[in-house]
Amino acid sequence: MISTISVGGTRPFRPAWAALGLAAACAAWPAAAQEQSQVQLEQAGGGRADGWSVMLGGGGVLRPKYDGADAYALRAFPAISVSYDKGLFFAGPAGIGVTALDWHGLRAGPVLGFQYGRKEDDDIHLKGLGDIQPSLTAGLFASYAMGAFSLRGTVRQALTHQANGLYGNVSLNWAHPLIPGRLLFTASVQTAFASGSYDRTYFGVSPEQSLQSGLPAYTPGGGIKDVGFNASLDYRLSRHWGLRGFAGVTQLLGDDGNSPVVLNKTQGLVGLGVGYRF
Repeated sequence: MISTISVGGTRPFRPAWAALGLAAACAAWPAAAQEQSQVQLEQAGGGRADGWSVMLGGGGVLRPKYDGADAYALRAFPAISVSYDKGLFFAGPAGIGVTALDWHGLRAGPVLGFQYGRKEDDDIHLKGLGDIQPSLTAGLFASYAMGAFSLRGTVRQALTHQANGLYGNVSLNWAHPLIPGRLLFTASVQTAFASGSYDRTYFGVSPEQSLQSGLPAYTPGGGIKDVGFNASLDYRLSRHWGLRGFAGVTQLLGDDGNSPVVLNKTQGLVGLGVGYRF
């Protein structure tokens, strides 16, 4: 969540470097955290009212090797975020979009994004399952702001590899300035849902894959995929520089959580990034 905090007579504190956390999330869970990051990106609105806002940065994130893994990997990530006219147009690590509706706290519009795939050599447990190809996606986002709280949702369908299916996310977010103008705390609870096609691609095991991998054949259906909690701290170092620390946990549910592909239903994430806003 990107919030605005007034700093005396200076211009508002809009931590556009929060896209650092978004990029890390994209690299974290090929679907779940990526979807969450897209929701946040779509609501960024971090640009100045009179034009463009650009953020460059990067950092490191410790995340599961794949969605459902019990082993973790440390990865570096770059971050580039661009917005225009308070998020009328936005682009970043999770995609691009336009705010078509902005009315009394309600915002909505179309988005184009990128869904990460999965390689069977990401983890020894995936051997024999084959690679999942990445895909361009298209969908809609909506949010409603209520003071320090906001309700957000997004849904997207894979386009270039339609078997990757449909994926959505709904989150309730809260932001609180621990040090006005300097340190911002944000927290959110979220749930994700997916179509049967998505679940069969990421969590299913076909008879052929079963023979190749040794895992039992498994055909999950669509529905609620997971629930999670996320938190972050944004620290303003100067007018242009900022730091972000972030962490989160997600619990896989239902058919997805019971998949033989999943070794651990509880998935964690922790990272740190630095960014420069023009």
